[in-house]
Amino acid sequence: MQRLSVRPVHFALLLWGLVIALMLSGRVELVDRLVLTGPDDYIRLLRVESILAGGDWVNTRIERAGPAPGIPLHWSPIADAPYVLVAQISGLFVDQTAALKIAVTAVPLIGLLAMFLIATWAGGWLFGGAGAWLAPVAVFYADALVGQFVPGRIDHHGLQLLLTTGLVLSCIGIIRSNKVGWAAFSGLVTAVSLAIGLETLPYIAAFHASLGLAWLGQYGVQARSGIVSAGTAVVAAAVLLWLFPPEPQYLWGACDALSGVYLTALATIAVGWIVLAAFSNTFQSVFARTCLGGAVGLGVTGVVAIVFPECLSGPYGSVPQHIRDFWLDDVDETQSALQLAVDNPRRFISLFWIAILALAATIPFVAKGRWRDDPSRIALILFLGLSVIISLWQIRGASFVALFAMLAALPLFVALKTWSEKQFRGWRGGAILALILFILSPPILNSAMVSAGVKTVQNRTTPGCGLPENLAQLAGQPQGLVASSMPLGPMILYFTGHRVLAAPYHRGTDAMDQAISLWSAETENDAWRAAKELGVNYILVCDSQVAYGMRGRAGLGSFVDSLMTTNAPAWLLRLNPDDKGGLRLFRVTSSSDGSSP
Repeated sequence: MQRLSVRPVHFALLLWGLVIALMLSGRVELVDRLVLTGPDDYIRLLRVESILAGGDWVNTRIERAGPAPGIPLHWSPIADAPYVLVAQISGLFVDQTAALKIAVTAVPLIGLLAMFLIATWAGGWLFGGAGAWLAPVAVFYADALVGQFVPGRIDHHGLQLLLTTGLVLSCIGIIRSNKVGWAAFSGLVTAVSLAIGLETLPYIAAFHASLGLAWLGQYGVQARSGIVSAGTAVVAAAVLLWLFPPEPQYLWGACDALSGVYLTALATIAVGWIVLAAFSNTFQSVFARTCLGGAVGLGVTGVVAIVFPECLSGPYGSVPQHIRDFWLDDVDETQSALQLAVDNPRRFISLFWIAILALAATIPFVAKGRWRDDPSRIALILFLGLSVIISLWQIRGASFVALFAMLAALPLFVALKTWSEKQFRGWRGGAILALILFILSPPILNSAMVSAGVKTVQNRTTPGCGLPENLAQLAGQPQGLVASSMPLGPMILYFTGHRVLAAPYHRGTDAMDQAISLWSAETENDAWRAAKELGVNYILVCDSQVAYGMRGRAGLGSFVDSLMTTNAPAWLLRLNPDDKGGLRLFRVTSSSDGSSP
């Protein structure tokens, strides 16, 4: 690997500082009120506060969600560690609340810095000096990517994006240098990524498939790299399971988190690579290697299919069908790409167009044969192509194509640089390129669209319903059980002392089952009986979320519809007649006619 020049690093730091200034200008006041960017962030903050207060690292239950003892999460506490560490260090100088604010601000920005530096490194590796200079610009342009690192965005997706970038770098490093160190690094990345969450599973699969294809095509990849990568992943995953053991029922057969399922799959992959290594000298032709590699691939798939057949239907295979029909069918990541393309073509395009663009950006290298000159470009092409194909089957990781925005922009910018230098020699070429990039930069484009009256989509805006001032009246009520839309549950948990009926986490099937019995009620009397049986004290609905996690695909129930009108059921006592923040808060009365509040 070539040594990276210092000057592109300084430029990356400059752009990082510019992004920080832009972010903080719009987020300081929100972070000061601990207004985060979404439901998962509040669950993360609850976890961090619990650990700081002496709570158990291993216990990942949301204790006030659903029936006792709460909803178990499929997330690993590994992602909590950076926030706990920064908060503990900050707590030496400030109070805990201020320390938390520092943590939720600093950790995402540190992650963004790592993304800038890794991109600069990879850009220099792929495209030389021009790539090192232009890679930070490509990150800056990847608006959705940068949006994962705004202050207050503290769920695990930013960390997973960094790990996915590490897989890309490992893939390039193995194919280019075939050093065992890169293989071991990829194994560690794989284990940590699986332990945090399965959103990156398509890219882990793409990584090993890329190495396999490179081995088949005899592009210098040795089977030992695959053995070391998969073997390291098995050992590291086993250690992580020992350090952070899940609840017993999720230790072995869980499809939605690091478990025996993935230990088995990784071990089988390692055995497959051992088989490839044993017959590498015997099978020399591409055809023979393709047959052998195909047999190994089918063997790996067959082992998982035989031992864990339920996992072939996806990470939600264990969720009862009626819950999937009511709630999960409205969640993109639980569907196949084909189903999403039929049900919601605009959403399908929004998820995949960046990935397809990134793959298309490699076409000039393929068409001109330039990819043969640099094995690292072979790695990039294989990784991008397989990631798109696998994400079509396992859509859960498709939202991580934010990373591809940077990978798509980089070769485009390099091509623009080459063109400008040919058209305008000397300093004029650089000036023209800088002008083009400035005009096309996200802040300039957003400003132009706003001036033209075009509504722009801002990254990670916080729903008004979840603001602390809008939940203040609920917080002031005697503690009880609140029935609300699932996305609002984590905000209620954090800003009030109440329990919530359900939250948007699929392991809480009992809680979701209870919520469905209320929100799918056909009549007001059926809803009242369900509320009394469940012990619901309050009902809180949000204008913008009434269809999410309440009626789903079950149809327009009269009970849900009545909540959003002035003709609410008589057994509900309205507590906030002003509709503050788009919220409607009700107390459940003792009788169906509302005679005894």
